[in-house]
Amino acid sequence: MASINSFFKSDVEKELLIGTYLFPYVLFTGYHHDNPYSATEIIAEIVIDDQKILVTRNGGLFSKPLEEFTDILVSETFLENDIELKLHFEDKFVRCANVVICEFCLAGIVSEPITQVHVSRAGLIDNHALITSGGGGRETYHHRTLYASYQLVNQLWLFNRIVSMEKLSQVANVEYSSQLQKVSKNLPEFVASAYYNYSTQNISEALLDSWIVVEQIIDYLWGKLVKKLSDSQRRKRLRDTRTYSSAVRVEILFLDEEISEQEYDIFQKARKRRNELAHRAHISLDYATEGMVAMKLAIEHIIQSEIADPATARGISW
Repeated sequence: MASINSFFKSDVEKELLIGTYLFPYVLFTGYHHDNPYSATEIIAEIVIDDQKILVTRNGGLFSKPLEEFTDILVSETFLENDIELKLHFEDKFVRCANVVICEFCLAGIVSEPITQVHVSRAGLIDNHALITSGGGGRETYHHRTLYASYQLVNQLWLFNRIVSMEKLSQVANVEYSSQLQKVSKNLPEFVASAYYNYSTQNISEALLDSWIVVEQIIDYLWGKLVKKLSDSQRRKRLRDTRTYSSAVRVEILFLDEEISEQEYDIFQKARKRRNELAHRAHISLDYATEGMVAMKLAIEHIIQSEIADPATARGISW
């Protein structure tokens, strides 16, 4: 019978996966307290484009490489063009995983988005997956790869945040993130980054990320407004961002009743705070909060549904 130790035995057959973990770590309900192997169970499959993301009970996000790829640990031959193909596959996995992470953030399960340095080799046994190795360059980032195994082997995994399976069911269709991708392909990554940075009080990054999201949505709404016009020359003039800056666009969108008074007020405040940061290096938690509120309202305007409030904790534990 398979156990957590099976992943570390060379004589146990394992299929190749690549993956990473939500961070901060989570545990989805349904695990057995006395069995760390239960935390590695694959409990959901989320399809984005043609990429299938496998989700494990301990917050792992995995994907199965194409069969034509060689496995460098077992293959006697090495195909040089595999490198570029694998890098391309990994890039696609990162983009799709960040769409999933964004959806988690919108549901109140905040995680740092990933990059390629957070992806590592994993093994699949039956319906269970785990990363058992981690590499890197000058720096290594094992908190998103190897450390999950360390937690399980050393009985530290039960300290992680517990999330109900109901929450996972809510995000499995990535409905909201898919709508945001129609505004801008990379928008989910900025949304997730804003949530994570605000949660950890990286306030400069939170303000910049949140404003990027707001500005992209303003641009999207502006484009829809301009598209209604029949005069092609007028449409061309209105697309000139030097004349019709975000500040002007917000004014006109409000006058045309495309955005509410509440959205107008907070968009203008967030724009001002971003400028104070960019041009004068002025920043505070209040500034970042205004940016996050603006982002929340902008997203809700697009998806026509409520999302989780951005949150951060300030307190004394000493």
